[in-house]
Amino acid sequence: MADFRAFERDFRAHDASIRAKRRSYRVLALCHDFPVQSVEISEAFGVMFTSVAATHDARHAIVDAQQDAVGRALPFDNVQVFSDASEATDWLFAGDAGTEATLPDGSRRGITPTG
Repeated sequence: MADFRAFERDFRAHDASIRAKRRSYRVLALCHDFPVQSVEISEAFGVMFTSVAATHDARHAIVDAQQDAVGRALPFDNVQVFSDASEATDWLFAGDAGTEATLPDGSRRGITPTG
């Protein structure tokens, strides 16, 4: 649990620094290589995410092999879980056709929303 608390502390500090410049921002979380977490850690993530989502209305796209389980754990309108990063990026930027996104690997790609 100590590792989670350190992650949470770092996440909240990073979130606060971004929010000092922007009210809200989109999130792409690539979690497909993450191991299955204990119930205790899963619940702690749920509590943290619920508090973040309460003040954050931008979209969050999560890419995870455990798509169904994660989706059930995070029942928010602005959160979607995908098995494919390209689909997640399309959803994140839906309505922003003609713009580009910078992906976590540093590559850029044009946005052509599918829906």
